[in-house]
Amino acid sequence: MPADDEATIPDAFEGYDEAAAVFTAEELPCVGFRNAGRPLSALRRPGRRIVDDGRRLVVEVADGGEAAEREAAGPAAEPGAGLLVGGTHTTAVLDVVRGTGLGRHPAVGDLTTGPGRLHGTTGDIVRQAREAGAIPGVSGVTPPGHRHAGYPDALLRAIARVDGPRAADAGSADGAERIEELRIDEFRVFTIGGAVLGHALPAGGTLKQQPRRILAVTH
Repeated sequence: MPADDEATIPDAFEGYDEAAAVFTAEELPCVGFRNAGRPLSALRRPGRRIVDDGRRLVVEVADGGEAAEREAAGPAAEPGAGLLVGGTHTTAVLDVVRGTGLGRHPAVGDLTTGPGRLHGTTGDIVRQAREAGAIPGVSGVTPPGHRHAGYPDALLRAIARVDGPRAADAGSADGAERIEELRIDEFRVFTIGGAVLGHALPAGGTLKQQPRRILAVTH
């Protein structure tokens, strides 16, 4: 439930209540937020609500260093098995969540050279994905593929074909065409927030209509 500035918006959980009233856990199985924009102490209660509703809680880690990543693991792991995506301090976070059943999808590629952009060659990022996927406790990788400064489409295709870790695309799934591209590349997991909250999809101006459009494209 991030906004355009990639922080969890103040009324995110009112938005969740609206969506939860319309979509069953089977229709909308995964819901999450970022560890930015709200105090982590305020995220534990809605995290528990999401899990109690029978959905998988997903927490996306914003840049912030090792301590912030370790702290963000708590709201994801405490309510029950969920998924923690993003972040680069893989070993440190795994030390926190070991034995909780929490899935871990760290980011791969160079995210420090330019804000909001992914740098590195396709070969280097694919190699990092293989290396991360080989770490015990890592369930997949999360490359922000559409933000690649070079060839995002080629990168996504290459990442999708890496044996072992499950790939989840992070960010910039901002329209039906891009979602369809991810489906063709066999990305079965991707994060989407700003497009839904900003009513960017051609599906009407309510929060109920936007997820319905995504479900129609992906099935």
